[in-house]
Amino acid sequence: MSHVDDRATDVVEALPPRTRTATAWIGLVLAVLLAALGLVLAHDALVHLDVLGGRDWITSAADAAGTVTPGPAVAVVGGLVALLGLLLLVGALRPRRRRGALVSDGNGQYLLPVDVARLASAAARRVDGVLDASTTATAGTVTVTARTTGSGATAAAVQDAVRDALAVLERTPRVRVRARAGDERES
Repeated sequence: MSHVDDRATDVVEALPPRTRTATAWIGLVLAVLLAALGLVLAHDALVHLDVLGGRDWITSAADAAGTVTPGPAVAVVGGLVALLGLLLLVGALRPRRRRGALVSDGNGQYLLPVDVARLASAAARRVDGVLDASTTATAGTVTVTARTTGSGATAAAVQDAVRDALAVLERTPRVRVRARAGDERES
């Protein structure tokens, strides 16, 4: 006997695709710095256990730095470090930008800009008189460059076809068409 779970038939919407936070690269830098610190600590531990000869690196670095006394330079460095920490905190807590275009009845499906461009190019290529088409897409604009047989009405037909194809998106982007005859070259 098989049992069907009613919850399994519920539609679960996907999360929207998001860009990385402004501080995502900080994780890599901190990982490298922590690995370097681990190497220094391992070296100093081996020196203190008399496995390695010589002087430990932390004491050598402290001796080279000398005595640090409070003064204007220390206050400036402290202020800059505090400002950097505040900027990183704001960057980490800022909401990430949405990367994709929501499909109207797609149950939470999104198309990335490259997919919107592919959809627009495919629609443009199906228009009579279009020899080839390429597209660039941003969040609010789709620009189609169509190589045509030279008919003046082709640009309007391409624009209509691309708008129809992009009507599946919740927010239809602005469509711009650049049509040129097949033997012309762009400069």
